[in-house]
Amino acid sequence: MVMRHVRPLVHVALVFLLLAPLGCGGEESVPRATFYDFLGRADRTPLDVVEIEEPGVFTDIRGAWLFNVDLRPLGDVQLELRVTVTEFEPAEVASAGARIAGEFHFPDDPIDAEPLTTWEAEYGIDGRFAIRSGFVRIDADRSPIEDTAVEVEFILDVIVLDEQTACGQVTDPESITFLPIILELPGTTFGAERYDPTGPVPTGVPLRCPFTQAGPDAGPIDTPDAGTPSDAGDADGSGEGGELQPPDIDLGGGQRADITGRFWFSTKIPTFPLGLNFIADVVYRESSQRASLDGTLRTDTSDPGAPAAGVFSTQVDEGGLFEVVIIGLVAEGSLTVEADVALLGQIVDEDTFCGAADGAVFAPLALSLTGTTFGAVRIADDATEAPDNAIDACP
Repeated sequence: MVMRHVRPLVHVALVFLLLAPLGCGGEESVPRATFYDFLGRADRTPLDVVEIEEPGVFTDIRGAWLFNVDLRPLGDVQLELRVTVTEFEPAEVASAGARIAGEFHFPDDPIDAEPLTTWEAEYGIDGRFAIRSGFVRIDADRSPIEDTAVEVEFILDVIVLDEQTACGQVTDPESITFLPIILELPGTTFGAERYDPTGPVPTGVPLRCPFTQAGPDAGPIDTPDAGTPSDAGDADGSGEGGELQPPDIDLGGGQRADITGRFWFSTKIPTFPLGLNFIADVVYRESSQRASLDGTLRTDTSDPGAPAAGVFSTQVDEGGLFEVVIIGLVAEGSLTVEADVALLGQIVDEDTFCGAADGAVFAPLALSLTGTTFGAVRIADDATEAPDNAIDACP
């Protein structure tokens, strides 16, 4: 995804700020204070995905287009992309439309620069097509999040208004950011204008279709106070300097393994007999030198479309160990639990990870998390119920 003149404001539902650096494989990092600053400045005005019924135009759209994208699901962030349509091949049957192909660049890239990504689409006679980007990585120096790489995959639903203008939105839930946090992008809107890429970049390109609304003017949504790094020392498990630390214990033998998928994540809290259950959606990446783990946690009682209780990213060592510090966890269910937690986890195999936790619960009652354990087992990608083989500790 191409980004230009971006205001670095990031919308997060409830973010887990990590002990490990953010970014794929730890190549870039964000200081905790910077990420807390993002939280405090985020514009989280909700947007509704609307059905666009207006007809489009079928015409030869080869050439460069400036896409002006409003990524409101991520906060007050706008992006500019140069989308070049390089191929337009009408079908033998006129009613079948045309096959088109193209490239993404940053608007200020040279004409002959290597594309950020390429794409193909079927352009219908109704003037509509969908661009699937595939996996795209934005390095830290071009990122909308200060000093942080961004990884994203998106699907743009485009409607051509005339030979010079287009617009659309993102509706497919498969459009998500992977780093620095995992967030769905439906609700994103954009406008587009055809232009000569050898000349100046157009200004004033709309952020949405002229016949759609900007969404309810609901104002910013309150974000629970996640505290600051210095607050962590008030929780049990604080180490030297008052910083919350994961338990220092031996979890046994582990390994690096691809645990990408959905897991049933259960906890066992010695002083809280009910425990807590989560659904964890995890993405694992490994290179020749390092491995990383990114994911979201939702309570087992949350609605499927509800925001995640939190998002995490961390590095995985050669023995499958990883650490995560969660400041200001809020898990909503029959009871709303608020806590500061430090996790020590270990990958057992492709279907299992587990570990121990330290910290403290602050609501609905105050209690220590010392001695807490957790276990996670793989479930189907669309599952929402506990499996028969659920565990709450390392096997």
